[in-house]
Amino acid sequence: MIRATATWEPGDYMGVLDRIVAGRVVPAVDRSTDLVAKYARIIVAVDTGELRDSTHAVPAEIIGMQVVGAVEATAGHAPFIEFGTYKMAAQPFLRPSLDVCSGAILEEFER
Repeated sequence: MIRATATWEPGDYMGVLDRIVAGRVVPAVDRSTDLVAKYARIIVAVDTGELRDSTHAVPAEIIGMQVVGAVEATAGHAPFIEFGTYKMAAQPFLRPSLDVCSGAILEEFER
């Protein structure tokens, strides 16, 4: 399984302002991870479709003082496709998806 995560730290305490910001950040993280997952499913190398079908966004959650969102590919061969092996060149799909979607993600957080 491969899991790419992103975090946002709301500050040293969860005061009223931090709760308001977190209430806007959690949905923004969800929309951002959904976008990356959708793009990854488009560009991933497909043989049986197992890897494509296992790629999805994990709902954002507040863990301690961070809002954490992730995109994961749970197929057993996901790391071999993303990073390659000594016998096979990498065919990355998660990192390129994040790179392509980074502008849209920044816009999401500027709203």
